[in-house]
Amino acid sequence: MTTEDYVAAELTAISPAPFAFQLLLPGSWEVKQVNEQPLTVDSPTIIAVFEPPHATNISVQVIGILLNNEISAAHWLEYYCSLSSWHVDTLQPIDARRARASCFVRAEGHELRGLVTVTVNGNTLILIQAFVPSSEFAALSDVVNMAVRSFRTEQIRQPNVIEDWSNFSLFQDIGFFFPASWHVNQPQSGLADRMAIDFARTGSNGEILGFARLKAISAQQPVDLVQELGKTRREFEGSDIIFDAGATSKAVTLDPPFIEATEVTVGARTSESDEPLEFTALAMKTPSHVIISSILGPSRKTSFYNWAVNMRAHEIANASLQFKSQS
Repeated sequence: MTTEDYVAAELTAISPAPFAFQLLLPGSWEVKQVNEQPLTVDSPTIIAVFEPPHATNISVQVIGILLNNEISAAHWLEYYCSLSSWHVDTLQPIDARRARASCFVRAEGHELRGLVTVTVNGNTLILIQAFVPSSEFAALSDVVNMAVRSFRTEQIRQPNVIEDWSNFSLFQDIGFFFPASWHVNQPQSGLADRMAIDFARTGSNGEILGFARLKAISAQQPVDLVQELGKTRREFEGSDIIFDAGATSKAVTLDPPFIEATEVTVGARTSESDEPLEFTALAMKTPSHVIISSILGPSRKTSFYNWAVNMRAHEIANASLQFKSQS
């Protein structure tokens, strides 16, 4: 089938701001279902279903959902696949707002194989999926690939963020962003060469779902990253956190002005609960400062979605670091 056999299907997701987009489908295909109900945060909503005439072995579904918290497209897609009991062959992050996966699922003695893509625009997430019997996937792969990967829109939100980001400063010359839904606290270290800002994300019942700390240390004297990571762990231990014995440590390469970086990940729990937690801390050295960015929350295995939301906030803070005196 050549590209001339395809036509653009124009669709609109009904969200706080209507979001128009298109995908390419064979011209003979029919729209079997169109839903003009507004998208919700609670569960994915089918926007449209396309099928070829006189065939029941293939369909393309367009699904939408609204998001409350920052999360990468790849992590959201991984979460969705797990809820749908899909077995993921490959999952490819394209960037923070786009991802695709190839999957298969076994149902009623049959195996279906398909492709899925996710695009996040503002707080609107659009998922396009197509599944066909595994025995027919090779013959239909061109159609499936074209439909699922042809998503286009001219209405990209700027800035393309799921929720607002707030701007923070350490020592007046170090700036960074953090998702605005997190509560903020600035602890007093009592030391002129250290400054920290704490962030907490809470659930509907007030439970802590994530805790983050951004700490800056003036590097006028030599600072050892491993020692500072150890001090950070002891700060958390003073807050009723018990760390597991094993920890994973690795060197990380970052762009200038960073000259050295080390990341540590270790399991943890509180003294009151055996619920597994995960602690990640990234220590980054510049000529003038050491920044330690740490995040604590449910482990990936315990609560994947909350872990993914926490890690996205961690990534946003680290990637947005700016140094006024070095710019």
